[in-house]
This record gives sequence, C-alpha cells and structure tokens, in this order.
Amino acid sequence: MSLTELGWSSFFSSQLIQLQSEGYLPSRVIGVERTGLTLNNGESEFHSKLGNRWYQDSVEDQPVIGDWVLVDQHLHVTHLFRRRNVLSRIAPNTSGKVQSIVANVDTLFVVSSCNEEFNESRIERFLSLASSANVEATIILTKIDLTQAQNNFRDRAQKLTSNPVHLINATSLKDCQNLLSYLSGHRTVSLIGSSGVGKSTIVNSLLGQAIQKTQPIRSTDGKGLHTTTARSLHVIPSGGIIIDSPGVREIALVEERIDLSSSFEDIEVLATQCRFNDCRHDQEPDCAIHLAVQSGELDARRWESFLKLSNHKSTSG
Repeated sequence: MSLTELGWSSFFSSQLIQLQSEGYLPSRVIGVERTGLTLNNGESEFHSKLGNRWYQDSVEDQPVIGDWVLVDQHLHVTHLFRRRNVLSRIAPNTSGKVQSIVANVDTLFVVSSCNEEFNESRIERFLSLASSANVEATIILTKIDLTQAQNNFRDRAQKLTSNPVHLINATSLKDCQNLLSYLSGHRTVSLIGSSGVGKSTIVNSLLGQAIQKTQPIRSTDGKGLHTTTARSLHVIPSGGIIIDSPGVREIALVEERIDLSSSFEDIEVLATQCRFNDCRHDQEPDCAIHLAVQSGELDARRWESFLKLSNHKSTSG
C-alpha cells in the first residue's frame, strides 16, 4: 500500500515541504482509542500514544479518524496536518464544547433504511452536517429487499436532496458495487446513520469480507442495536477509503457553522421569489414560501424542519 492509496494528496504534501521534517513519516489516523491512535503510514499499521500536550488542546483540535499526522522515529505524533474539511458536532454531555468527528472526507453517505427508521428530519440534519463542512452528501437507502414501498421511500428521500438517492440491499455485492464510483481516485467516504441501517454491512460488502460486526434490527420497531462502537477507516481493495461509524439517531450541530443553503436549496430558491427582499416568511404579503406550502409545492414538515434549524442557529448567534 502507498500513501496515495490512503488518500494522500498534494494538499498534504505541500504542508510536508513547509515542515522540513526529514525522517518524520506522515501517517493517517485509522483508529482512535483512549490511550492513543492507530496509524497507517502506507507500509505498516501501528499504535501511537498521544503525549499529554494533545490532551491539553481543545477536543476539536485533537486528531480524529481521517486525519493526517506526522510521526517521529519513536512513533510519537508531532504534528497534525491542516484538514481539507472536518465534520463537527457539539460533544455529548458537555456545555457546548465542539468535537471533531471525522476529517478529510470527500463524500458523506447518509444511510437510512426502508422501514420505520426512515425519518426525513433526521436525514435533513445529517445533510446539514455535511453541507456545513462543505462535504458532498448522498442518501443511501437500505433494506429494499424487505419492503414493497421502495419507490415511496425513494421519492421521499429525493425531495431532501438534489444529489442522487441510491436504493440498495446492503448484503448484495452487486448493489454495493454501484457505490464504488464515489471511492474512485482514492477518495474517502464516511457513513452516518442510525444503528441497524446497514452501515457496517455496506463496509463488509465493499471489503469483500466480514470485518465489521453486524446485528439485525428489532422486528418490533425497526430500530437497530449498537454493534459498531468506534469509528474505523478501511481501504477498499479496488481503491478508495471508507469510514464506518457507530449508530447515531440525533446529532447536535455546531450552530455558528450551520449552512442550510445546500441541504435546503429548494427553500433558498423559493425565498428569492418573495415580494420583499427582507421577507421573514411570517405574515408578509406575497411570501413565496407560504404560498408554496399552501399549494403543496413545499412540504409543511420540511418548512418546519428548516425553521427549527435556522432558529436554533439565530438564537445561538
């Protein structure tokens, strides 16, 4: 394996030239543990303990899955490369601390399933997470072999994005191979979604072996059990990098970074058609958004979801 196969590019090599650190090796973070990191330098996979200084930094600035770091002869991490992008959230059980989740991602697969788990508002939140980090996102709908309502789920999902929506049986190698175009050119794809929707099954299908543990969903409510407990990075044999992650049903977005222009592009376009440029879409006359909701052109639920996210953003600022 080479650094290029791990996702190394000129964006990072230009930083290496500036560092002038002869003998130090760039490595990619493929696993994060309490005591340190699992790294791969293109030749070998190894563990590196993080020095105390890294824990003195903010949670946001600590290395995460997908990061590139510089390692000295003693396998100590000396430098964190500047990121192309990073997906961040408000860390659970904290007073608003920002936590980086995964870095240097080309595409985010927002994975949901064709059953009771499917939730438009949750998907919109994940799409907003991606757009806020300037990361392309596409919706992957799984478990199509267990429903007769595939087209209904596809139509509902397609209303949430201008990007393609893919329907797959995650256990089907053929279905999963249709996703390989997102990984071409040694690009990195990360997955997000609830437990039991098939994220790890997709990873296993693309790897051609059962690396990630999987469990079936509960038949009573369609919810899955937590099987994947930590994020992990894998190199696909045919090329490309995929990052699996634990299931998450809700995610607290970083308010000042919320970007709704991409994940709610249809509403942004409608807003330009309002009679007044400063329309608040409340009681103003000739509001294009209210007219679209009344006519059914815009789903009232989607408008309420937009308001919830935008109001959350404005009150935090």
